[in-house]
Amino acid sequence: MKTAISIPDRLFLEGEQLAKKLKINRSDLYQQALANYLQSFEDKALLAKINAVYTNEHEGKDKVVQSAQRRQALNNEWS
Repeated sequence: MKTAISIPDRLFLEGEQLAKKLKINRSDLYQQALANYLQSFEDKALLAKINAVYTNEHEGKDKVVQSAQRRQALNNEWS
């Protein structure tokens, strides 16, 4: 899909320099940058879920349930 965006001149020039350095075209640079930015939000959401297991955020939960959640989090593929 084609799209038009406006960005500051300095940011555009830095992007052009990076694309040349990486030997990729501008479209590929912007696609990769957006994909990385979106992934960072997913990573932050996952981290928040993991951190919730290790905090007192769920004070009402039984200690046995919290312990089981910790074990499960540590045994997942991404850990």
